[in-house]
Amino acid sequence: PRTARFLTEKEQEFIKAHVPNTVPFNAEWIDLDTVKKNKNAYVVKPPDGYAAKGVMAGIEYTQDEWEEKMDEAYGQEYLCQDYVPQYEMDNIDFMAGEERKGGGRNHYLNSRA
Repeated sequence: PRTARFLTEKEQEFIKAHVPNTVPFNAEWIDLDTVKKNKNAYVVKPPDGYAAKGVMAGIEYTQDEWEEKMDEAYGQEYLCQDYVPQYEMDNIDFMAGEERKGGGRNHYLNSRA
C-alpha cells in the first residue's frame, strides 16, 4: 500500500494479478478466525525466510493442526499470504539426457500460472 503511490494504475493492476496478497499476521491486518476457518486459502511464513523454512501452508495440515499452529504464530513475526495453487508444466531437464523416460522431459510444479 505504501508504494502504490509511486506506481501507475497499470503497474498496480499487474501486481494485484501476479503477486499474492501478503500482510503481517496480526490483528491490525487480518482476523485470526478467518485464517483458521479458511486454512486452504492461506500460507503463513517468516518474513525473512528462504528455501521454504518455517512456511506453513494450510493445505498441508489437518484442521486441528492448522488451528494450533495459527494460535502459536498469530501476533508473532510472521506474514500471512493468499495461497496460490501450483501448476504443472513440462520442462526440459538438459542434465537428464535422452535415455531418461520422456526424452529428458520432466514435470515440475511452478509457483504461478
